[in-house]
Amino acid sequence: MINQYNKIAKWFSEVRTNDFSLESFHFSQFLKLIPKQGHILDLGCGNGLPIAKFLLEKKYSVTAIDGSIEMIKLARRNIPDARILHQDLNELSIDGPFDGVLLWHSLFHLNQDQQRDLFRKLPQLLKPDSALMFTSGTTHSEVTSEMGGQVIHHYSLAKEEY
Repeated sequence: MINQYNKIAKWFSEVRTNDFSLESFHFSQFLKLIPKQGHILDLGCGNGLPIAKFLLEKKYSVTAIDGSIEMIKLARRNIPDARILHQDLNELSIDGPFDGVLLWHSLFHLNQDQQRDLFRKLPQLLKPDSALMFTSGTTHSEVTSEMGGQVIHHYSLAKEEY
């Protein structure tokens, strides 16, 4: 998936809406669980818009990670106040703990086994009573879509396994 995002980073940034209204309810609930000015880990941050930018504007500390070097280049321009790291989520190596972890529109790019592996690592990254928020499907599945001329795979576990 990283190679595809390297190829479509500019296109994605042009078509990805910066309208935060669809996410605002979910993020308002998530942020109720995070201490004021807490530290949030954004896994699969993409270009940093609109999510990491929103969190920074709300005075949270953000560490943003993405596997696509092209997305990371854009994130460094879009969210210079964040700590930005280029890492493949399958080889995640970062010290925690964090007050919250996000996998917003990114977890489903990992296949089912990779998702399970990542979930085994997450407790080491989270403080006690911290928050995790992610997007996923509801059934064990794999589907493909086309984005910017690239085939993109989307994977999900069954909701019971999540």
